Amino acid sequence: IAVWTAGSQNPSSMASVITLPAYGTSPRERSPARVAFARVFNLRSIAVVFYFCFVLLLGRFVIGLSYEPVDIWAFNLVRYLRQTMISATLLLLAIACVESFVAARQLGARASLTLGIAVSVLAAAVALPIRVWVAGSPMSSMAKEPFYFLQIWTLWSAVGCISYWLFHTINSEESSRTQLADAECRRESLQA
Repeated sequence: IAVWTAGSQNPSSMASVITLPAYGTSPRERSPARVAFARVFNLRSIAVVFYFCFVLLLGRFVIGLSYEPVDIWAFNLVRYLRQTMISATLLLLAIACVESFVAARQLGARASLTLGIAVSVLAAAVALPIRVWVAGSPMSSMAKEPFYFLQIWTLWSAVGCISYWLFHTINSEESSRTQLADAECRRESLQA
């Protein structure tokens, strides 16, 4: 990162600054793929995912509060929250990548839903070994308890598919509203 101070920067040193190109008609306009990615994968979405995971686990752990000490209860809650956030963040990243790809390629509704569901199922499967590795368990534990991991994969696949459908539906409705507003503006400008 270059720091600009009066008289200390010359144009040749600015060449060392790495920037990502903005695709569009003007230097400030961003590509539709970047806009689609940023619409899904941003701090607000990550916060929503965090609170979703927290509420999901809090219901399970509130029962344990009556028979476990608070410090062990809190440690277990944070540990399981970390594991759940791995799956949720990977799903959010996968959905953002699919939305970016769909915006760049301008795929139809059916193709984009199929791709989004397939990538969500794949992201849920990729999250499993990462969760096992972060927990410090051996990878052989997946073979010892296949039904437990199948349940986790099924749950996060369903969450990912529903989430992609939700993002896709919101994006389609927003696009339709924008097109309708543009058509209304064109109609009013023709009448004037």
